[in-house]
Amino acid sequence: MQIPIRKSFFSALVLSWLLVVAVAVRADEVPYSPDLPTNTVCLVQIAQLHPTQFALGLKEVEERAEKFKALKEAKREAYLHKHIAPIAIGPGGIPYILDGQHLARIVLESGAKPEMYVEVKQN
Repeated sequence: MQIPIRKSFFSALVLSWLLVVAVAVRADEVPYSPDLPTNTVCLVQIAQLHPTQFALGLKEVEERAEKFKALKEAKREAYLHKHIAPIAIGPGGIPYILDGQHLARIVLESGAKPEMYVEVKQN
């Protein structure tokens, strides 16, 4: 004898599974892609970013990089989550960093993973 499965039970099961998947895949773990829509937060390799500012205060970068380097990995990650840099995706899918150039250089100078969180402001 087969027990009929109600449609509402099946729907609830599927929805609960989707909720688990949505929690497991956090928005900030989305890798950079040239076709991301605006307001998307993603993780990008710093080497991919193109600057919109031609100069940096390297003395400030050196000082802040030492402080950043001294942080434990969890604190670094929390800091990067809090300081999300805005980008614009230009022609050819090139990401241009609009602000946060110092932070990008600080991460590179500190020897941490060469990636940071960015938010697409325009594509």
